[in-house]
Amino acid sequence: MYWIGIYSILAGVSASFDILGKVLLAFGGVNVGRKLILSLAHRVFMGAQGFFDTTPTGRILTRFSGDCDKLDNLIPNASTWALMQLLQVSGVCVHIVLLQPVMAVPLVPLLVFFRSVFKRASPTSLELARLHSHNMGPLVSQFTETMQAQILKRTLFVLFY
Repeated sequence: MYWIGIYSILAGVSASFDILGKVLLAFGGVNVGRKLILSLAHRVFMGAQGFFDTTPTGRILTRFSGDCDKLDNLIPNASTWALMQLLQVSGVCVHIVLLQPVMAVPLVPLLVFFRSVFKRASPTSLELARLHSHNMGPLVSQFTETMQAQILKRTLFVLFY
């Protein structure tokens, strides 16, 4: 009966972490999204006139809409996943330390190791994302040109046949 009480408390703590994570994500996602979009719009609108003279409006709108799409779709999902993983790992570590206090000793070197891995992986991930977006530019433009050529061919076919 004693263990059932302990497991019930641990399940309640785990459920509390889960609810807390979802509430924080909901409020934080709205605030972060609002701040980022306002900052992005302010920087675009306060840009130099020469920027608007040399950059097509379509490219600006495509970039802005792509960034807004990432803010609306990718970042909340990634944040949810990361926050849930953090809370689950934290909960498991707390459970382990509560049940076996000796296991707190190897947690410190593991945290240092994972911190060093994160420091190296984060810039690498950003560089891969930059390379991916840079390489997708010509592919998308080639696809657009191909589709425009198809429309022209169909129009000419209807006109002359």
